Amino acid sequence: MKKEIIVILSLLFALSFLILPGPAFACDICLLDSHEQMFLYSDMNITPIVANTGEDVTVRVDVRNINTSRGETEVQLVINGEVADSKPMSLDAGEEKTVTFMISEEEAGTYTIQIGYLLEELVIEDRSVPASGITFTLIMIIAVTLYSRIRRTKS
Repeated sequence: MKKEIIVILSLLFALSFLILPGPAFACDICLLDSHEQMFLYSDMNITPIVANTGEDVTVRVDVRNINTSRGETEVQLVINGEVADSKPMSLDAGEEKTVTFMISEEEAGTYTIQIGYLLEELVIEDRSVPASGITFTLIMIIAVTLYSRIRRTKS
């Protein structure tokens, strides 16, 4: 009976993508079938969502075993359509764990981060170009320091 309920819920979930408006992969909770076992992926979080090149970024997702027995799955982190990392999970029935990935990108751009059907975008900015305000401040500090030293030597 429980297996039939899981199959019905899975079908309803899959059909909801065809019925509901909006992007097909924009969801906060996703069911994934791993060898006839069902896992619920939810609450994907990327910190920071805007980072500099070379900066560490944390990607977290909650994984729950919604089976009636212990189950195993592999949680895959996909960046721009390619598997970047994966972690095997073994969860008791009803157990939930948070999976954490650490990534760092060296090129500026927008990256699509995917775990299961959960999608988020990560923006990487080029840190090699300092902000104009910082540059101006540094030039002013150097100019004032040099001016002070020149005045002291003339006095």
